[in-house]
Amino acid sequence: MHGLTVAITIIASIVVRETRAQVNRSPQFLASGDMSKFSLREDTLIGSVVYTLRGLDPENQTIEYSISGDNLSVNRSSGVVTLIRPLDREKEDVLNVIVTIADAAPPGVDPNIVSLRRQVQVLDVNDNKPEFQDVPYSFRVPEDAAVGTTLFRGIRVTDADAGSNADIRLLCDSSKDSDACGVFDVRLSRIGDGKFMGIVRLKKKLDYELRSSYNIPLIVADQGAEVQLTSEIGIVADVEDLQDQPPVFKHAPYSVVVPENLPPSTPVLEFNVQDGDSGNWRPLKLTITSDPRGYFSLMFDKNEKGVHHAKLITTKNMIDREDPSAPDGLYSVQVKATEIREDGSDGDSASTVIDVIVKDADDQMPMFSLNRVELTVPESIENGVALPGLNLLVTDLDEAENAEFILKFVNVKNSEGVFSVFPTRVRGRAAVQIHVLNSAALDYEDPEKREFEFKIFAEPVRSFVGNKGDIPFASVRIKLSDANDNDPMFDKSEFVIDVQENIKAGHQIAQINATDKDSGEFGRIRYSVQGFGAEKFSVNPVTGQIFVVDCGLPSCLDYELRKLYYLLLVARDGGGRESAANLQINILDLNDNPPVFEMAEYRRAIKEGEAVFIPPLIIKAKDVDSGDNGKVMYSIVSGNTEDSAFIIEPLSGKLTAARPLSGAETETGRFRLTVEARDGGEPVRTATVNIVITVGTEGNDRPLFRNAPYSAKIEENAARGSVVLSLTAHDPDGDDNSIRFNLVSGAKDQFEVDHVTGVVTVSATSDLDREKNGPDYRLVVHAVDGGAPFPQTGTTTVSITVQDVNDEPPRFSRRLYAGSVSEAANVGDRVLQVSAADPDADSKLRFSMSDDSVVATDKNGIALKPGVPYDYMHVFRVDPETGAIIVNKPLDHVFVSIVTLQVVVEDVAATNGQQMDTADVTLYVEALNDDKPVFSGDWTPSIPFVNVSMDEELAVGTLVVVLPATDPLLNHAAITTYEKVIDSDKAGYFQVAASTGAVYTAKRMDFDSINGKKHIVQVRAVSSDRRRSSTANVLVTVQDVNDNSPEFVNPVTQLKVPEDTLPQRAITKFNADDADSNDGFGDVRYEVVGPSAYLLRADEMTGEIFVRDDARLDRETSDKINVTVAAFDTPQGGPLRRRTHVTFVMKIEDVNDNAPVFSKPSYEAVIAENSPVGTSFYKVLATDKDLDESGTVEYSLVSIDDDAEFFGITADTGLLFVARTLAGRGRRDPYALTVRAMDKGLPPLFSEARVALYVSDVAVNDGVPYISKPASGEIAYVAENAIPGTPVYQVVASDPDDPRSNNGRLIYSLFDDFDKFKIDSESGLITSLVELDREERDTYILVVVVKDSGTPQQLTSKDLIVRVSDVDDHDPIFPALFKKGPVVIRVEEEKPLGSVVGKIRCVDQDVGRNAEIIYRIIGGSGSEMVQVNSTKDGTGLLVLKSRLDRELMQETFVAVHCLKNSSNVGIQWKAYDPNEPSHALLHIIVEDIDDNPPRFVNRNYTLGVHPTIRQFSEVLRVKATDVDSAAEPISYELTNTLYINLNTGEERNVTGVFSLEGKDEILTATDFSKFSGGMFELTIVARNGESESQMDTATVKIYVMPEVKLLKFIFKESPREVQTSLAEFRQDLEAAIEVPVALNLFGAEYLKGEDELVDTTKTSTCFHVIGQDGEVYEMENAKFLLDSARLETVRPVYNKYKVSGIEKCAVEKLGKKTHWVEIGIVLVGGLIAFTALVSSLTICCLCSSYKKRQKKLEYERMQQPVYNVTNDVYGVRSPSIAPSMMSGDPRLGFDVLPDPTLHPSGFSHA
Repeated sequence: MHGLTVAITIIASIVVRETRAQVNRSPQFLASGDMSKFSLREDTLIGSVVYTLRGLDPENQTIEYSISGDNLSVNRSSGVVTLIRPLDREKEDVLNVIVTIADAAPPGVDPNIVSLRRQVQVLDVNDNKPEFQDVPYSFRVPEDAAVGTTLFRGIRVTDADAGSNADIRLLCDSSKDSDACGVFDVRLSRIGDGKFMGIVRLKKKLDYELRSSYNIPLIVADQGAEVQLTSEIGIVADVEDLQDQPPVFKHAPYSVVVPENLPPSTPVLEFNVQDGDSGNWRPLKLTITSDPRGYFSLMFDKNEKGVHHAKLITTKNMIDREDPSAPDGLYSVQVKATEIREDGSDGDSASTVIDVIVKDADDQMPMFSLNRVELTVPESIENGVALPGLNLLVTDLDEAENAEFILKFVNVKNSEGVFSVFPTRVRGRAAVQIHVLNSAALDYEDPEKREFEFKIFAEPVRSFVGNKGDIPFASVRIKLSDANDNDPMFDKSEFVIDVQENIKAGHQIAQINATDKDSGEFGRIRYSVQGFGAEKFSVNPVTGQIFVVDCGLPSCLDYELRKLYYLLLVARDGGGRESAANLQINILDLNDNPPVFEMAEYRRAIKEGEAVFIPPLIIKAKDVDSGDNGKVMYSIVSGNTEDSAFIIEPLSGKLTAARPLSGAETETGRFRLTVEARDGGEPVRTATVNIVITVGTEGNDRPLFRNAPYSAKIEENAARGSVVLSLTAHDPDGDDNSIRFNLVSGAKDQFEVDHVTGVVTVSATSDLDREKNGPDYRLVVHAVDGGAPFPQTGTTTVSITVQDVNDEPPRFSRRLYAGSVSEAANVGDRVLQVSAADPDADSKLRFSMSDDSVVATDKNGIALKPGVPYDYMHVFRVDPETGAIIVNKPLDHVFVSIVTLQVVVEDVAATNGQQMDTADVTLYVEALNDDKPVFSGDWTPSIPFVNVSMDEELAVGTLVVVLPATDPLLNHAAITTYEKVIDSDKAGYFQVAASTGAVYTAKRMDFDSINGKKHIVQVRAVSSDRRRSSTANVLVTVQDVNDNSPEFVNPVTQLKVPEDTLPQRAITKFNADDADSNDGFGDVRYEVVGPSAYLLRADEMTGEIFVRDDARLDRETSDKINVTVAAFDTPQGGPLRRRTHVTFVMKIEDVNDNAPVFSKPSYEAVIAENSPVGTSFYKVLATDKDLDESGTVEYSLVSIDDDAEFFGITADTGLLFVARTLAGRGRRDPYALTVRAMDKGLPPLFSEARVALYVSDVAVNDGVPYISKPASGEIAYVAENAIPGTPVYQVVASDPDDPRSNNGRLIYSLFDDFDKFKIDSESGLITSLVELDREERDTYILVVVVKDSGTPQQLTSKDLIVRVSDVDDHDPIFPALFKKGPVVIRVEEEKPLGSVVGKIRCVDQDVGRNAEIIYRIIGGSGSEMVQVNSTKDGTGLLVLKSRLDRELMQETFVAVHCLKNSSNVGIQWKAYDPNEPSHALLHIIVEDIDDNPPRFVNRNYTLGVHPTIRQFSEVLRVKATDVDSAAEPISYELTNTLYINLNTGEERNVTGVFSLEGKDEILTATDFSKFSGGMFELTIVARNGESESQMDTATVKIYVMPEVKLLKFIFKESPREVQTSLAEFRQDLEAAIEVPVALNLFGAEYLKGEDELVDTTKTSTCFHVIGQDGEVYEMENAKFLLDSARLETVRPVYNKYKVSGIEKCAVEKLGKKTHWVEIGIVLVGGLIAFTALVSSLTICCLCSSYKKRQKKLEYERMQQPVYNVTNDVYGVRSPSIAPSMMSGDPRLGFDVLPDPTLHPSGFSHA
């Protein structure tokens, strides 16, 4: 059966295989290769592979591909489709193709073919720029068209592209014509696909007269995403003129020079005027609107263009230059032009002024300002001096030579040869001066020569007519006054003084004397000393004694600074005459200066093995002292070699080598010496200098840090700015002072390094928190020298440790330790280790054992006691440094089995008290048992530790250590059972081999990530019977290896850098971290590698990228650079170094670093002189390699051979053209034109080319001279005090003809012979002829005429305006305030600060800056209250700068000085002078406002009243005041009455007890007996307005006290005597009491005894005591408080005021016991006396009446005046005592004497 099954299976397989061989299924396109949704860009290049057809045949037969159409072809086998014809979307936007796939059928079978129809979209590319249609464009627009009007709709634009490539924008190109773009607005609207319509709108008003035509530059641009295409066109817009402009005078304003007395009808000026609307003009009429004297009339006509030609002609009124209407010969005529409308009415008009300069004729005689002058002059006036005080002017109103006259001097009395007149010849006007010719003739002592008299005649030069009497003259009379005419005289002409240089200040060094023959004040002499150095000396002005001035130093003279003083002694008499004598002061030298070396340090180099310096090395020091004090000797005092390698000559300082030198002799190859220079003075003074000798070649070495590397420690609480340490560096080949220090890295913003000094300080933003930022900082510092060509850099590291402030105690890691030790342990064996930690970094821990804490038990568990034979207390000790518990004495298990002790750890470095901690230790002493396994090696039972180390990152299973052990009971057979102690390696880093004890790694250990670098694993060796075991503690130290590469942190990948980046400027910065830490594995350095390394460099330490010093970025060479930066660790190198690379793309940005370049360096061109304006004649070309604006070139002409206006150049094309007519400009020599091509970069760059332009001459002398300077309207300036001959202006003119011929030779002249200016005919320089006065005339109009010498002669003219500039010759004054008293200014108080409270005004007749005025306050009580600010117009604003309070100040005065702004610097302010016109006194009155509330005189009152006081009795008068003068009257109000029962403490508000009635008097309003023993607290309000700010509050406390609660003082004086000192007694007693209390005193009266009898020798004063809290003291407490026996401080007060005691105020009646006998006697006596009852009563009444009468008389006699008493215990003022208070007032209830400290109620107050 099984065989049949196999046969059937074989047959079936054969049938299936044959059937498959005969079936051929169709191939299929794959979805990703059937060309579905395929598209092509129309700019695809021919031959480009555009697609790959992909298919699959089910039988895996070979397949072939084909494609239809003319544009694409396909590789039949690979299916790669290629473009074979160019595409154009605008012609064909879809390609219809059929793709076919066919398989290779087996023989006899047809192949299968599968075809697909596909449409390939041709995608648009922006390859068609937008085009303007229906061009050109133009339109006309009236100039009054409204803004917003649509002016033109004919713009048509098309773009054949599609999509965004056919979306276009239409703009006006403002770069070509910003004016047109500002006037017109263009907008675009879509009218179809790729079709647009543009319109032009008006957005700004038009003005035909400003511009009549515009060419609007348009740009249309499509919005292609890859490239934008543009087209340009211009639209011509012509503006139509309207009638909106007035007439225009051509070339106005006008000026003309006219001689006076000109005949009528003479033309003097021609000018043109026309309608301003030149495109639509109207006829005009001309009229003269201003001609004050009627000198002129008008004639005019017009041409076909509307231009009116006018002439100004003279009338019959003769022109008179001296007429007031023509000041200085300048006469003005105003002409008006008016348009004539079509209806004949007047239209717009315009006017102009014609300045007529009237030329003078000689028709005036000179005139003196005064006919007679009298002067008084001193006899001492000198020869040549003009007489002072002569104010005499002479004037001729004619001009120029017509105004010339001669002044002649004629003697009348004593004047011949004594005086002369000046000037002798005058033109116009002059101030007459009389000069002294012979001063010897002026002698007041000769009475005959005290008066002089003469006449001065003014004789015209040209028109002298008549005799001498007709000539004008002035008489002068002179009187002499006496003068001080003798000089003081010294007794010799020179004084010589010798002075020691150490002379003390104030010492007299000389005495000088001078005499004066004059008497009185003129003969009184005062001395002074002058000259360079005079400040060192002083002279007594009266006696002539000379002293050394005190300069603040012990000695003020220094021989070395100055050896000799040449001074001038001046003697001046009372009349001001002086004479002088020379004073020579010789300073004598002392040895007070040490030698000074010429150099701070000497440095030389010497070749290896040489001993001679070439050139010689001379050490030179100078001593500025003289003689032996300045002689210097040299010696070597120290060096860095053991032998004397150098020798120095003592006198010359020449340093030589004693033997050949070798650089190996010193550590640095440099010998360092110290040379001393010693002078020969007494005492000897020395100086030293360092010498550095370098063996070898001296090159540009790096600076070397001294004492590097550096380390420092600083406390974490160090103040910001604290100095950490100082870095010093040495430049072997340069000046150390040029070294600059730079902090590179590691500071973490905590530290700073001074660039110059190298001082490291704590930064201003530091936070040195050890716990937060760590304790360690590793700073990298560079030292950069000043070497050339490049500075060199030295590097050092600075390690800074931040020390903790020691304020934390140490802590044991555990509170309880336990351990065991064999009794066989040796003394010194370690038993147990305790450990403690202190968070303070500078802690120093000491361990100790507390002896009192040791407790021990023996093997039986019995506690041991002190004194037992075995010293259990000292069997162990603690190592003070390590904390190890060590066996101190031999152990015995029998005597001691358990020891418990306390270990103490203390921080002995603590500064903040004692810092310590304790831990308990229990030690078990084990009996000796030697049967435990023993590990090999250093392991011992007492020290069971094994130390090993391993590298990190070892593979799992790596052997760490093998710990073999043996069994001592089995003849030390090897232990075969080991185990790892549970929990000894919690992290599971290790595993232990069970049979060998080998320790292997169990997991990867990364040094940088594991917690802790040391790990412990415990291995237990177990005996074969598993009853015995030993443990080994394996301490594994993990060591770091360089297993981490640096990793870049956020590196840049792309960067844009300007191509002009400088080498010293960082481009970017890279930062990389390395997780390694030891041996430099974590120190990262940087470098640039690869092809860009020639161009860039990296700072090795910081990672900053720079352009190399010898390289330069150039975008034009390469605009993109790939830069590779490497970060590597292990700076010392070696095979363990690891590195990481990062690459970024640096795009070079274009900067404007290329100037345009002309196609040729120079050009030549030719043009005829008759070429029309606008003719183009040459084109220049320049190109610029830069991009965008930096590459856009504009052309200009910058220098054109003084012919700037004749040629021009188009800015964008470089086309040269004719700008002005060249008629007459032809010549043989070329015009040298300089063309500048400038780009639009920032900053712009340019280049220039020369153009030699030949202008051919076509006529003879057709060139008209051209005046280039002055320009039209140009103004020249000349100072008013300029001397005659001062240059005023240089006229510049040129002629197109050859300057070497007559046709080109120019002659300069002024239109008329002007009497104040002249012009050089050849140079054209205008100079002044006379001194000018601006205040007289400030403007002149000169007509400059330039003509050539050719035939026919050509000429031209131009006006030049000459302005006379102001000279500062007037001082500012207060014209309105001078000598009129103070100016009153009223100011309200409390004005805001800065308020302007007044104005003052000074006047300066100068102008411009010379008239700028400032104000200064120079005095017055209010100088600090206000300031004066100057305005531009010269006004002084009085500004408030401090608060004004009328209650503090009612008025103040301020003195103000006005002066020129230019004189503000260095001026000495003068005190206020009422006679000085530049001074003004301001009286400021402060006006009151109601700004103060009423204030109580006292705000707290305390007083008392008796319970029996009557109703409506006056208790108190309160008083409040208001400091404001305008305040309303004050009213008073009782707002609250609080009653306090002092016995129960009850408080309640009551009413109707007191009344105030609006005034200041408080009255009782009820019966007070029910309030006895209580206190009232009244609230009184004073107000004088409705607001809260206009009120004040006072508190009145009134005690109601019965007599039984009062004490009394007993005085040994009468009430009158007590009364006068009662207030002082209270104050002194309150001050003497030990607690703050107040006494209320109740008047003074005679003392009454128990028998009611009065003791007239004593006085009693009742009182009670009030505490600080207002509580009334009980009588016993008060008496205790005032007890003199207890309180010594009050005893002197009682003695002073004769206080004899303190008792109760109420008198206790005398009482005694009565016996029966006495009662009987009384009854008998009563019966006897009954009969006399009537008589007794009568007698008593009479006696009583008499007694009261006598007392009343006595009290009235004793009545005292009113007193005011003040009590300041609580700051309370007492009220006044009312005058009505007197003895026996029924309101008091008992009789008292008046007390000035009492209120009428009888109670005083606190």
